[in-house]
Amino acid sequence: MISLANSILIQRIGKVTSAVHAKIVGGLASLVPISSTSDFKSIFEVFVKTSMDAVWQDDQALSDAVSFQQIFSWI
Repeated sequence: MISLANSILIQRIGKVTSAVHAKIVGGLASLVPISSTSDFKSIFEVFVKTSMDAVWQDDQALSDAVSFQQIFSWI
């Protein structure tokens, strides 16, 4: 069930506005503690891509969504 949720959220990322993108990233982050290793890898790749996009687009909402505090809270 978690894999399905991860997959659906990841598929929606490129098709939504920046504000919704940030909410999706937050939702993905909340699924990390209960995700499998392969799901974690997928989510982490999304976080890396999103953080790069946020820098290139100078998008503060995305930057906040993928903050290091949120990433390190997984560990």
